[in-house]
Formats: sequence, structure tokens, C-alpha cells
Amino acid sequence: MMAQFQTSIGQWVSVGPDIVDELQQVHVEIRETSLPGRPSHARTRARWFDAVVTGQTRREVIGRGAPQWRGFPLERAEGDPWTPEGAEEALRQPDGTDGGPLTGSTFGRQTASPPHHTRPFFQRRRVPSTGPWAVSTWLEALCAPAVWAAIYVEYLTDEWPPLIAVSFAASLSSTYTRRPLALEHLLISGLRLRPRATPNATSMATATVSAAADAGLRRETYHEADVVVVGAGVFGCAAAYALAEQGRSVILLERWMREPDRIVGELLQPGGLAALKKLGLGHCVDGIDAVPCKGYNVIYHGEPSLIPYPPVDDAGDVPFKWSGSGTDGDGKRPEGRSFHHGRFITQLRKACLAHANITVVETEVTSTIRGEHSEQVLGVESRTTDPETGAKKPDYFFGQLTIIADGYDSKFRKQILGTKSVVKSKFYALELIDCPLPQENFGHVIIGNASPILLYQIGTHETRALFDVPQGLPEAAPAAGGVRGYIKNVAIPALPQAVRATAEKALEDGKIPRSMPNSWLPPTPQSQQGVVLLGDAFNMRHPLTGGGMTVAFNDALLLAELLHPSRVPNLEDPAVVRPALLDFYWRRKKYTSIINVLAQALYTLFAADDRQLRALQLGCFEYFQRGITDGPCGMLGGIIQMPSVLAYHFFSVAFVALWLNARTVMSGPLGPLKLPLALIDAILILWRASAVFLPLVFREGFR
Repeated sequence: MMAQFQTSIGQWVSVGPDIVDELQQVHVEIRETSLPGRPSHARTRARWFDAVVTGQTRREVIGRGAPQWRGFPLERAEGDPWTPEGAEEALRQPDGTDGGPLTGSTFGRQTASPPHHTRPFFQRRRVPSTGPWAVSTWLEALCAPAVWAAIYVEYLTDEWPPLIAVSFAASLSSTYTRRPLALEHLLISGLRLRPRATPNATSMATATVSAAADAGLRRETYHEADVVVVGAGVFGCAAAYALAEQGRSVILLERWMREPDRIVGELLQPGGLAALKKLGLGHCVDGIDAVPCKGYNVIYHGEPSLIPYPPVDDAGDVPFKWSGSGTDGDGKRPEGRSFHHGRFITQLRKACLAHANITVVETEVTSTIRGEHSEQVLGVESRTTDPETGAKKPDYFFGQLTIIADGYDSKFRKQILGTKSVVKSKFYALELIDCPLPQENFGHVIIGNASPILLYQIGTHETRALFDVPQGLPEAAPAAGGVRGYIKNVAIPALPQAVRATAEKALEDGKIPRSMPNSWLPPTPQSQQGVVLLGDAFNMRHPLTGGGMTVAFNDALLLAELLHPSRVPNLEDPAVVRPALLDFYWRRKKYTSIINVLAQALYTLFAADDRQLRALQLGCFEYFQRGITDGPCGMLGGIIQMPSVLAYHFFSVAFVALWLNARTVMSGPLGPLKLPLALIDAILILWRASAVFLPLVFREGFR
């Protein structure tokens, strides 16, 4: 019977090599249980069939869908025996019910539900290709009027006799089956019937293009992709682009596509810029008035210490990473970039919008979708604004893997990681216009009587000033004038003389400056199936050292490498994806442990609030003054990725602090008699240094 049917249908169309298997999958899929919040598949099939014969759109039938798609206005074919009134009755179960998974074949044979019956349509599983059930499945799918309606809409050409085909299918349908196939499931399953043609080199050459077009149709019409990325920020855009470059089909979701206006994420270190270029996104720093950054200028109580990025040899190594500083003759000095955050993000989004494998949707993601009988994440639910009415309507997006990168204030962190960030201070921001900085093209760190202050250019005329305000700071209390009073009376006087006038002018608007919390969130291993939390939602460090974007772009590179289709062909296979994500967690520590530990440790030193920390602070500045800068600045810039170098320099700073403190304590005519005090101080300082450094190293590097 099957051979006869194949011969008959072959008069009109050529059938792809996987068509039989695909149709069997479709049959399994329409027998699956309904997803949370969606109508049962029995009712869905009935409504879709109503759409086929009455010309309704997908939105009119089920009340939701991609806002950019209006559905196909289908017309009922002449001779089609099905009517809207009879559709619901035709779709009922043998027991008279219309809900739940189907368990009986069209020939009345009872077949147990497949073990994966709770999986949604996009999770492919092969089913037996022989036996009565398979034959009935094949016939049921091919004979359904909805199949031929789809063919009529998508593949109508002058060579086709569509009405003959529909009539032929309708006659077989009335003979062999009672349940028409839902148009939605047919198209989603990848069924493609085309006019018969002899395969040639041209058709084979266009196969990749056709596959890409098919993936685009699935994304835009059915919200189905290989990967769903939540959040079109720094990491979200980079990850989406990297995976799309490998041929993955990607849906990128963002709550607001307008240009963001943030006060951090404005300094890209050389290591981050190098990763950005490897991702193929290096052009995103062009045309946004970005300013080259050549290193740091640390000003300690008015005394500057210039710390340029170290020269790098042809092998990418820093020759003087252990001690000293090189010259321009020892290699080329890399540069970073500083810019307006919003302009940079807009460029990243434009790159994603232009990519053929990415569909960007402006929608507010509200929750994840999980299997009814498992904890696997199948996709996300969101609210999309209808462009015509302005009302927000529920929407659904499905992927084999869901990557959530919704930023520092993630709504999914507690659900997926069960952790929360630690916030001990905030950065308050001013934008200074035409500010004369002590050193052009250098980021400035001001250490004095105030908490640390950062200054760096973000444009030709704009300079960002960030004032760190610890929680509970008495000078920033309401009685002392609040944050504005602290900036005016404490922070601005600590700035270089040339900068103060522009800072005071920026404060004249009478408003409280914008702020961002300075968060620390160490990474946590993840084990949930079908979803991974990344970016700032997963791991944060104090923004003092400007390492956040460097981590993000290197993470995107590493993730794309470990999930490459040659290593992970199927992203829904947990046996392959889980080890890859675990490998990602440990391999990223090579660079994140350095950047994260440095950020937290240096902030603790620069915001010193006790005698031992102030001694370490002085030791750090003296270390730089002695010309030992290539190693520390190479790590800050994301150039050096050797944790052992970090440990070496940190404790070298500690011993310099011990030496300076001992000299101070033992100065004067009774100096030798103060040796016991110097030894006690040395023990306390070394203990304080270890208390700052070792817990961070353990948490960031070994856990």
C-alpha cells in the first residue's frame, strides 16, 4: 500500500529523503501533551483545521504569535469534505473526549505513547519506520487536507494541478483517516514538498541557502530556533553572533531595542578588544567616537604613577610579566577603547540584526517554559507589544538551548542559580564636558581622602567621572548633604586641580547623579537542562578595573568553541551539552579568576578603611613607582592569563608594604627598640593581605 501511494504521489512532487521519518515525527508530536498555559493539542488541531477551511489567521485562531507575521489567508479547496462544524467532532478521541495525548491509531490499533511524549514539537526523536502504526501515520499525514492547503499556499506554480491534488488527498482522507494534520505541525516539522526536478549541481549548491531560509521561516513564523538568547546586551549579542557564525539558528530577545543609557560598560580592555575582533565584531568600535585607551594613571594623594599597557611580543607574550617594565622596542603595546555604552551596544545589535541566522525580537521575557513531566527548559514565555493596539500579548519562543543573559539585575538568577550578588557600594556618575585630563588616552584612578574615583574619556568632548560611595558612608548621610554633598565636599576636592571646575559644573543641575551598584557575584556551576545563565547574570566583579566586557567577550568565544557543531551537533542532547558547559565553567577561570580577583582585591585596598589595608595601599603604589607595572597592568588589561602571575605580584606588594611599614615604625633614635612592634605589624599586615586575597582566589579559582 505504501509503495502504491508513493508511486501515485510521485506523479506530482518529489519527496525528500527524510520525508517518511519526518511525517512519523509529526504524528508523534501532535499526540503530545499540551505545554503549560497552552490549549490541548486536540483543540489546537481543531482550531488549526478551522483556520484552513475558513481562512482565519494564526493570531485569530489561538490569540498569539509573532507580531511580524499575519498568517496565510487560506481558502477552502473545492471538494474538501471537511467543514468547520464537523472539524471538532472529527477530532474527538474514540472515547468521546478531546484532550490529552492520542493513544489510538487511525485503524483502531492501540499504541502506547512514546516515552518522549511530553517533549515539544522541536525536540526530534526517531520513531519506528515500519509496522501498521507507521503506515497509518504516513497515510494520515499525507492525506490530510491541511497538507495540501499548505502545498497550495507555498508551492503553487503553473506546473502544478493543485485542485486535482487537493481533491485526490481529500478522497483518500475520507477513506483512510478521521484526523487531519495540523498545518502548524506540518510546517514546523520541516516537511517540504517541491515540484519534481532532477538533482543537479546547482540544486545541491543552493541546499545551504535553502536550509538557512527554512531556519529563518521557523524563527519568524514559529519562534523556533537552535538557540534562544535572552538579553541583547554585551554578552547576549556576542554569544548570539558567535553561535550564528557557526550556522546555528538563533533568536535574540530584548526588552527594549532603543539605545541604552548606562554609566558603566564604557571601557574595553585590550584583552576584550582582541576577543571582540576574534568574534568578528571588531567593527563595532568604529564610528562611535571611541577613544583609544593606553593604560592607567594612578594618582595617590596627588602623586601620579603612569602604568601603560605592556609591550607584547610576536608570540603574544608579555616579556616582563614577572618584574619590571618593557619598552616599545620589546614589542607592540596593545590598546583598549572607551566609548558611550549605548552607542557600542547599538552597533552590536546592528550586527546581529544584519546576520542571516539571527532573528531579533523586542519582547519582555517573563518566565521559562518547562516540560510537564520534567524540569527541562524548553524555551521562554514573554509579553510582546502589539504594534497596532499597543497592548502586550503573551508570546512563546522555543530553542534546543536557552541562554539567559539579562544583566546584573537578573530576574532568573534566583531560579537557576539560587544565589544573589553582594553589593557594598555604588558608583555615582557625572559626565564632564571638555575636561582637561592629566594624561590623555589613559584611565585615571584617584586615591586620596575620598573613596576611589575613576576618570576616563568616552568621546572627543566627554569624560566620565565615577565616584564610589560605600554603603553607610557617614559623609554621604542625609544629615551631611547626601550623595551630592559628599561629591561636592569630599570627592571633588580630591580630584586633580584641572578637573575640578568641569566636575563642579556637571553637578550644578541640582539632581542626584545616576548610579549603578558595584556588585560581586562569583560564578556557580549550573546543572539545569536546556538552559544556562551567563553574562552579568552569572558572574560579576567590581567595575573599578573595567574588566566586565573583557570577561563577556572571552566567555562568548569559549562558549562558541565548546558548543561548536563539530563537537555538539545536537544542542538538546544533555549527554553532550552538560559536559561542554561544565568544561566552560572551569576553563573560563584561566582569565576570569585574574580579572575578578584583581577587581575585588584592588577595590578593598584602594577603599582602605583600617591601618593594615592602608599599609597595603601604600605598598601597591610604591610597587608601581618602582617600575614594576607590566605584570599588574597586563593582568588588568586581560592580556596575561596566568593566575600564578597574579599570586606572585599580590604577595610581592604585601612584602613591599611590610618593608615600608617597618621603616616607618623603626624610624627615629629609638628605632631598633621598636623591632617587636614592627614584627607584630608585619604579622598583622600579612594576615590582612591573606584574608583579602586567599578567599577570593579560592572562590573564583577553585570552586
